[in-house]
Amino acid sequence: MKQHRALYCAFDLFPTSKGASTHITHFANALFDAFGGGMLFTLGNHGYLEEEWEGNVQIKRFQRQIPNFLDRTKLYGQALYQEIQKMPELEIVHFRDIWSAQPILKAKRHYKTVFEVNSFPSVELPYRYPSLSKETLEKVKLIEKYCLEQSDVIVVPSELIQQRIVQNYGIDTNKISLIPNGATICEARFPKPLEEDYIIYFGAVQRWQGVDVLIKSMPYLLKMKLDLKLVICSSTRPRDSKLLRKLVNRLGLQENIIWYYQLNKVSLSQMLQHALISVAPLKEDARNIDQGCSPLKILESMAHQVPIIASDLQVTREIIQAGKEGLLVQPERPTELSRAIYLLLSDPSKQEELVQNAYRKIQSQYTWGIQIKKLQNVYYQLIEEEIIC
Repeated sequence: MKQHRALYCAFDLFPTSKGASTHITHFANALFDAFGGGMLFTLGNHGYLEEEWEGNVQIKRFQRQIPNFLDRTKLYGQALYQEIQKMPELEIVHFRDIWSAQPILKAKRHYKTVFEVNSFPSVELPYRYPSLSKETLEKVKLIEKYCLEQSDVIVVPSELIQQRIVQNYGIDTNKISLIPNGATICEARFPKPLEEDYIIYFGAVQRWQGVDVLIKSMPYLLKMKLDLKLVICSSTRPRDSKLLRKLVNRLGLQENIIWYYQLNKVSLSQMLQHALISVAPLKEDARNIDQGCSPLKILESMAHQVPIIASDLQVTREIIQAGKEGLLVQPERPTELSRAIYLLLSDPSKQEELVQNAYRKIQSQYTWGIQIKKLQNVYYQLIEEEIIC
């Protein structure tokens, strides 16, 4: 069997309809295109094959379903370590989480390492597991620091994440490469999926996404535009939106909000293409302020030529110039959000201006092709350094 030169690891279920899966697809393909194939090591479950091949890429999934999250990370790490021992020809390993990083960095290394940092578990875990102790979170932060220090190169999607790594972990800026998320230009033309006019939110529905703020803006908006619908395309399961649906019921908006779950890429693209406005109502909380992100929903809306309204945060200002490529409003203010939506709906010329400016920006700065070239340059520089040494 051909020995792999490249390994991409992610403690994520793959593939799914989530944004992380889109990111993994593009960055893993960038790695495998550069090195003539390789192995993709991810999470799986009973709905996925434990092992499969796609061309010259071997996909292996850690299938064991361990109820305790931290126990599962340890067993995943052990399984990954065992795989690494079977790959003496490895030249480069790209990973996107500390759970993958530990076995990769602690093994006797004959390869270069690229740590793709999209989030910090010390920030995100309390959202999922509120009962986690401060002691546990401090230990997680120490692991984050170790992984950042030991990796050869760090790749981040936003300037804010880069700033936090430097400020909070003392990492040299020169070790960090900024490679934003990307989007695929939508050239297909789809028939309109709904008779009604609608605005859209698409993506995950965690608390920090601010979907509740958008829902709360609807009663104000409906006073100004009675027939408007809000379409919510959740990338997660229906049970994850239980609290949001209760809010919809409490506000009497059942007839005004249309829900879709885990749409495939074509169906989501069709739904997005015909939206009047796409809204990214991110909240002003630790996930978006202390950690940072690079919202795919904003980039994909721009690539579909749909006007975007988003919360005014550093992570959105990194992508959108307010008033030129989209509108930015103060976060967590439903009345202000509803007013911005109504005013933009009432101004077709402004919509067109925003759409055209945003589309030009996507084409020149944010396609996946542009980001993939940046990433492959990181790989080539690492390998050249090793050859020189």
